[in-house]
Amino acid sequence: MRQSGGLGFFVSVMVLGSVAVQAQQSPRPVCMDTASTQLGMNACAAQVLHWSEDRLRTLLAALADTSQTDGLTPLTSAQTAWQSFRDAQCAWSRDQFQGGTIAPMVHTLCLADLTERRIDELKGFLCAPGGGTCAASREYDVKADSQ
Repeated sequence: MRQSGGLGFFVSVMVLGSVAVQAQQSPRPVCMDTASTQLGMNACAAQVLHWSEDRLRTLLAALADTSQTDGLTPLTSAQTAWQSFRDAQCAWSRDQFQGGTIAPMVHTLCLADLTERRIDELKGFLCAPGGGTCAASREYDVKADSQ
């Protein structure tokens, strides 16, 4: 099993997965708090990814509604390129744990993490030209759970 550069990523993935957070649109799954087996953690990671991808789809639809028609083509091209990058990056991260039972979770949480980062990159475009923060972009903020 190769671990070069992977252990730091694994630790950050576990922190990401174990932090209870909540978005204004819908709560982020907090199943990592209760998952007690690798199979359960893998299933939880899939829920987190589904949640993140739903948020990204909603954001992209909102961006499409606010964009000029000529602005959609560059966004679509950029999104396609980003998706290829995300998939390749997370496949590489998963391969650091090749053969291990943790590999699927590492892969899935990597996809979710990069998807959340993409949301952070794009949400500012809902605001005035030049990006920034506004009520529309704050709808995509993920807040720490105050339990």
